[in-house]
Amino acid sequence: MFKFVIDLGTVLNIFLMILYLIIVISFQFVKIGAWGLKRNICMKSEEIWHKVHVAASYATMPFVLISIVMIFVNNMWFKIACGSILLLLLPRVWDIVVKIVTKKDAFEINQKEQRDLEEQIKKESGWK
Repeated sequence: MFKFVIDLGTVLNIFLMILYLIIVISFQFVKIGAWGLKRNICMKSEEIWHKVHVAASYATMPFVLISIVMIFVNNMWFKIACGSILLLLLPRVWDIVVKIVTKKDAFEINQKEQRDLEEQIKKESGWK
């Protein structure tokens, strides 16, 4: 059924598996601004940064599992195609994670900025 063969597809999937494991482990400990998902909403606070990176770490776990399974597939071209698709798909998954996790926070931040702007306008216009 499954047969372990060392070919280009296997090497690619082992490399991707190691890369995904490093991401899963390290994303939870990344400090704000160091490296990671540098979106504007993520840079607003340490709490949002941490929530997004923990969620992105969990969202990367299926990529690790798929890479492990792909190591044991016999067709080299299928391995290469799936590994490439996974590599291109991961940033899109992270974008979705950022949007889902920060939806509530983004709304609250926008409302706070709107209130601050209204207060600033009132102060500058001489209204007390």
